[in-house]
Amino acid sequence: MKKYIFFLFLLLNSNFYSLSDLNKSLKININSNYKPIDYFQNHELIGSGFNFSFLSGIKLNAVTLSLEIDNDYSTLNGINANVNTNGAINIFRFAFSSFYNIRNKVELKSGLGGIWFQSPFQEKGSGWINNRYFGITILFNTKFFLPTKFFDFQLINKYDMLFITDENNSFEKLNHIYYGAVQFLFNPYIRWLHFYIEIGGNYIYYKNIYEDFNTAKVVSSIGISLDLNIPLNKNFSYKKAEEKPVKKTKEKKLEKKIVKKKEEKIEVKEKEKSEVITEEKKEEIIEKKTKEKPEDKEKEKKEVKTKEKAKKITEKKIVEKKPQYTGVYKNLYNSKINDKIVFNDIIFEEKKEGLSADSYKVLDTIAQILNETKRKINITAYSELIGNPLLEIELASKRGEVIKNYLISKNVDPEQMKVKYVGTIYNKNIKNDMPKIIFEIIE
Repeated sequence: MKKYIFFLFLLLNSNFYSLSDLNKSLKININSNYKPIDYFQNHELIGSGFNFSFLSGIKLNAVTLSLEIDNDYSTLNGINANVNTNGAINIFRFAFSSFYNIRNKVELKSGLGGIWFQSPFQEKGSGWINNRYFGITILFNTKFFLPTKFFDFQLINKYDMLFITDENNSFEKLNHIYYGAVQFLFNPYIRWLHFYIEIGGNYIYYKNIYEDFNTAKVVSSIGISLDLNIPLNKNFSYKKAEEKPVKKTKEKKLEKKIVKKKEEKIEVKEKEKSEVITEEKKEEIIEKKTKEKPEDKEKEKKEVKTKEKAKKITEKKIVEKKPQYTGVYKNLYNSKINDKIVFNDIIFEEKKEGLSADSYKVLDTIAQILNETKRKINITAYSELIGNPLLEIELASKRGEVIKNYLISKNVDPEQMKVKYVGTIYNKNIKNDMPKIIFEIIE
């Protein structure tokens, strides 16, 4: 017994060792399925069934503690005229259950709770007989996460023990119900929404006034499941991307035409002025040449040479001052409004917001360009595929804020930057294997 307690301590300690890194979330699961055919061959009964369950709990890293309720209802009728039996089976369960996720590959579920069993039947014209029992339910499921994000499957096991009492409410015997099934889940682009097909077997044994009801049946059902994990961390925030007003295409075309006409008029006026000025200058030059002395000509030549030298020196200084940017940095330096520059060299730790050492060098160069050009940008950050859209958006927001804060530390004006962040699910055109940082020029 001590060995099992020690093993359980190590298992939990691996998930609760650092409280600062504890990832807390609210787990909610809503599940319903429909059994189109419910057939008891031994008793020649056929019907249909419906199941509904609700689960709510707290998830701490890989461990989840929860409470769930489950209701399973089936109607049954005789197949032919010789079988004068009809009725229903209603099973209500509640259980305290726990989940343990092993590296997002396997999830183990175990639960223990109570059951209330009711089966009103009308048999052989004797009127209605209503059996009501209480008992214990035991749950054990194993879910397997496949490499493809569209399919998963899990093994389901439910075992119920019903306590049968006599007229004096003293214990008489145990009745048993076992249900085992394989559930194939399909995830259509959204990890928290599942459609599934369930195939399994059901064994029921209970005793009534007339006979022992002992049968096994094959069960198949179709269903839908919602599995939500809502983060409870304080630093979580969900912000929608800012929407810019978009002008209508007709208004834009009219504005362009008006601007072109104004530009054409200005060009015509400038040409007319230049022609008049050139004629006047020609006359002045001819008059000066006639009046100028040879000494004055030499002075003019010297002045021209000194001016040319001064221009060359200033041009050299300007070239020396301007840094020679290449590649992506050149695109950022020469960017225009609405340009998007993708930086693949800004690398984060896997599923964290920490930057690599080389990434700070890249951000230093970006800060230098932003300080020179005074560009205003949108910083768009992406995250890896985690499987939970809320956690993906949270990780992307943290990464965007890390970049913004570092650029602010390098004297970049905070008003030059805005942060946008999206998870992998909300942008299907971006590959999940390499999260990117995109700078969009706003102004």
